Amino acid sequence: MEYTTKKKKQPSSSTEHHNDDDIMMITGHGIDEHGSAQSTSNKKSHLRTHSSSTTTATTATTITKTQIYNDATVSFDFAMKNSIFTKSESLNHNETKVFHKWLDLLDKSLPPPMASLQKTVQTLVQHKHEIVESEHTLISYLHNKTQVKDEDSSYSWSTVCSPPAKDGAAGGYTCGLWQLFHILSMGVVEWNVLVTDDYQTISTMEVADLMRNYIDHFFGCEECRTNFLNEYDSCAFRRCERLSHNHTKSRNESRQLPLWLWETHNAINLRLYHERVEREQEEEEAHGGSNMTTMTRVTLEDKEDALWPHRQDCPTCWNEDGTFQEDAVYKYLRVYYWPTDEISRTYKQELFPVRSKYYQRSSSILFGSSTMRMTFLPLGTLLVFGTWWYLKKRRRTHHPKSNSGAMRFS
Repeated sequence: MEYTTKKKKQPSSSTEHHNDDDIMMITGHGIDEHGSAQSTSNKKSHLRTHSSSTTTATTATTITKTQIYNDATVSFDFAMKNSIFTKSESLNHNETKVFHKWLDLLDKSLPPPMASLQKTVQTLVQHKHEIVESEHTLISYLHNKTQVKDEDSSYSWSTVCSPPAKDGAAGGYTCGLWQLFHILSMGVVEWNVLVTDDYQTISTMEVADLMRNYIDHFFGCEECRTNFLNEYDSCAFRRCERLSHNHTKSRNESRQLPLWLWETHNAINLRLYHERVEREQEEEEAHGGSNMTTMTRVTLEDKEDALWPHRQDCPTCWNEDGTFQEDAVYKYLRVYYWPTDEISRTYKQELFPVRSKYYQRSSSILFGSSTMRMTFLPLGTLLVFGTWWYLKKRRRTHHPKSNSGAMRFS
């Protein structure tokens, strides 16, 4: 089933969206693997990952949901100007078909806070026949419609997507594009739940096929594209079992799409991590260093650090045997990529049942990724804090003039 080109908006919902700017804690092993600094000659794009294994020290920063949406928006604009017309002056029949479907899908699946991007997409859909004729025509319709108006201006990705000292456009672009993919996959679930009948729903397999074809036609990194297509066409990660052509309003069935994409993304993270370790090992051996094998050097903890979300960030997402709990992961993805509403508030309560009011900022909860880490007080910390408070009070009772009993936690 092809997407219609009729102008549509995300179905209205009675849920609230005013808390879409939740503050999220970003810790260490993070998003800069999204784009290592590589050449983008011939205006080709590069496929990278959720998280980076290039950082060994754990650092902390913050990102808001608004910044995540902005990263996705800027990468969309960058893709339109740099990744669509790479082979010829106009798109051929197959490229045109995929491009039109891609725009239609974005129109349906973007969340309300990304309304400015949705307007841009709708403009492109309205002029779908003209924009495939030349890059100049496509860019002319982008001007005055996107946040990046000047083709030569710098792109404003967040520092999480594009660390100042490292990447530049290549890193920021691939990071934001992955954000867009995940937002889109979650938006399809919400679209299917909110439409009035099954006929209006979008099948999970249809969306996955479209992602595959978009990458095939519009990703310039040949090695990245080949790896993705090989895994997709071989039904990796149970794609052919968990996704279907059914048109249904069931959240349980639709949620397999974001879960499949998350698992695919994690596999890329892990593969790139092993490739990096192998390169480092070869460099050490070339300089007379260690002869240990990669398998010996890579620990279970190392592998977990390459996966998202990190165990520290979402303990509920992990089973004791080191596997993921998919129900919790879906809730985590929903909280991370979709605007805050009653559903996400419920999911937060389920994911993080133990938390302190001292670590809440109004109705926004502090999170992390493999970034996001939920900041809360574990039971042991509460017991230590309670004992300290009791002893401090007791000392003040017996020595009312003394302030020497104060303690500092860092």
